[in-house]
Amino acid sequence: MLLTLTTTHRPATDLGYLLAKNPARVQSFSLPFGRARVFYPEASEARCTAALVLEVDLVGLVRGRRGPSGEGAHRDRAREAGQRGEASEAASPLLTAHEGIA
Repeated sequence: MLLTLTTTHRPATDLGYLLAKNPARVQSFSLPFGRARVFYPEASEARCTAALVLEVDLVGLVRGRRGPSGEGAHRDRAREAGQRGEASEAASPLLTAHEGIA
């Protein structure tokens, strides 16, 4: 996902100070769902553009980032609930939602 923000208000490079990111370098950091990068493709006194690139780890989201087997978080919760004898926690979220409508 790409998000850009541009200003022509002088001095335009103040955008970097507003976002607390240095326009002269690429910022990169990890997030629970992937990685984010902030950079400035254009940075002058007349015009400044900040860009945010989000790299979403879809496989990690689906798998819930649990254990080496890659099993999803819902299956882990269902297994744990089954071991405790709690059938309601082991039910599918769709089934649970359906029961709430009936």
